[in-house]
Amino acid sequence: MSIKPITVYAAEKEAGLEHKIRSQSSIAFTAPVASHDPMWSDEAKATASQALIDELTEANVDDPDVHHVFSILVSTVWNKNDDVFDKDEVWAARNTPRFKPTNIEHDEKQIVGGITSSWPINADLSLMTEETEAAANDEPVELPDLYHLLVASVIYKQWQDPELQARATELIQAIDDGNKFVSMECIFHGFDFGVVAPDGQNHILARSEDTAFLSQHLRAYGGTGTFQGHKIGRVLRNITFSGKGFVDKPANPDSIIFDRNHIFSFANVSKDESLFLNENGVNTDTEDNSFECNTNKESMMSDQNDQIKELKETLATLTEENKELNNKLAAANVSQFEDKIVALEADVVELTEAKTDLEGKLTEANTTVEGLKSDLSTTATELNEIQANFEKMRKEEKKKKRHASLVEAGLSADEADAKLEAFESLNDEQFDAIVQTVSELKPVVASDDVADEEHADEAAADTDEVVEDAEASEEADSSEVVESDSVDADTSMASTDDSEEDELSTARAGLSQWVEDVVLKSK
Repeated sequence: MSIKPITVYAAEKEAGLEHKIRSQSSIAFTAPVASHDPMWSDEAKATASQALIDELTEANVDDPDVHHVFSILVSTVWNKNDDVFDKDEVWAARNTPRFKPTNIEHDEKQIVGGITSSWPINADLSLMTEETEAAANDEPVELPDLYHLLVASVIYKQWQDPELQARATELIQAIDDGNKFVSMECIFHGFDFGVVAPDGQNHILARSEDTAFLSQHLRAYGGTGTFQGHKIGRVLRNITFSGKGFVDKPANPDSIIFDRNHIFSFANVSKDESLFLNENGVNTDTEDNSFECNTNKESMMSDQNDQIKELKETLATLTEENKELNNKLAAANVSQFEDKIVALEADVVELTEAKTDLEGKLTEANTTVEGLKSDLSTTATELNEIQANFEKMRKEEKKKKRHASLVEAGLSADEADAKLEAFESLNDEQFDAIVQTVSELKPVVASDDVADEEHADEAAADTDEVVEDAEASEEADSSEVVESDSVDADTSMASTDDSEEDELSTARAGLSQWVEDVVLKSK
C-alpha cells in the first residue's frame, strides 16, 4: 500500500515551508546502547520484570558470528526537539523496527548488522504483556502515557575483509566502554500540533488549512517553538521506524534527545479542531494569558465561524490581489519577451539570408573547382605529350650529333649509322672517348694524292713535268721512308718506356685494339 506524501497547506506555502515539510520527513532519536545485558545496571536488573529478562536472555543467543546489543529505540515523550511521539502512533509502529539495518553514523554504505526484535516496555522495564495480548485479540488497548520500545540487534563479527573486521572489533569495544549511542531513524507521513498552555494544559490541534499557519513557529522549520506564550510541538503521524545508527557519545548532554523527565500527558490531552481566533492567533485571556477552554462548545462555535468567515474573506481578497499582481507581472513579462522574440526573428531572417548567400557562393566555388580540375587534367595530358615529343627530339638530336662525330672521326656515313645503335647505351663521356680513339686510329688520305688523281691526265701530257715530279717524288719518298723509320723507332722506344712507367698507356692500347677490332674491323 502506497503512502501519500505529506499535505502542504496554503499558509505553509506562503511561509516558504513547502520544501522543508516535504523533504524533512524523518528525524533521529539518540539513546544509550548496551552490550549483551540491556541497560543492566544492578538497579535495572532489580526493577525489570522477570518476563523481560527471559525474553532478552532468549534473544541473546550465543553465536560466535554475531554480537548482541540492546537499546531503547524511542519513548512516548515530547523530546527536546519539540517532536511529540504519540503513544498511539508509537504503538501502531511497534513492529516496524524489526529486520531494519544498523549502520555507523547513519551511513548506509557502512551497514554493520540489523535489528532482530522489538518489545514495548513500561517505564519500570516490564513487558507490556496485557496490552500486547489485548492487541492480539483485537481488544481495546489502554496505553500508559510513558512507555518505550526496546530493540535487540546484532553486529556482524566475522568479516573476510581485514578493514571491515577491524571496524567491527572497534565498534564492539567502543560499545563495551560506554562510548557509543544509538541514533534511531524514523519516517513520518504527516503531523498535527501539540500545544502546552502556560497553565500546563495540553492540547492536540489538528493540522488543517485553518491551523497550518502555526507550522512556521515550529522549531523543526526554523521557528522559536512558541506562539503567544504557548509551546508549539509537532505530533508525528503514520510513523515507520527505518533503522538505527551507532554514533559517538554526545559530549553535550543536551544533545541527547531522549529526556525521560519530559513527559507529554496524553491522559488529559484536549483534542480540538481549532483553538485560534482573530488575526490568526490563539485565543488568549488578557488577564492570565491562557487558552480559553470553554466547555460550552456551542457558545464558541458562533464566534469561531465568524472568525473563519472573516479569514476566508480576507484570504479571498488577498487571493484576488495576488491574481491581479500575477496578471500584471505576466503582462510585463509577455511584453518583454515579445520584444525579444521580434529581435530574435530579425536575427533569424538575417542569418537565413546570410546562409542562402553563403550556399550560393559555395555552389559557385564548387563549379569553379570542377572546371579547374577538368582544365588541369587536360593540361596534364598536353604536358605529357609535349614531354614525350621533346624526349623524342632530344634523342634524335643526340643521334645526329653522335653520327656527325663519328663521321668527323673518320667513319663513313654508313659505318656511323651501323655503329650508333651499338653505342646508344654509352653516356657522353664514354662515347667521346670512343670517338677520340677512332679519330686517332683511322688513316687519313693526303690531300695531295687526291689532287694528283684528279689531274692524272694533265700529268701524263706534260712529260717533263712528270719526270721532274717522279724524281721529286722518289726523293720525297726516300725522305719520307727515312723519316717514317725514325719516327717508328722513336715511337717504339717511347711506348716501351711509357708501358713500364704508366698503366694508362696499357688502357689506351687496349681501347685502341678494341676500336680496331670492333669499330674499324681491321682484322
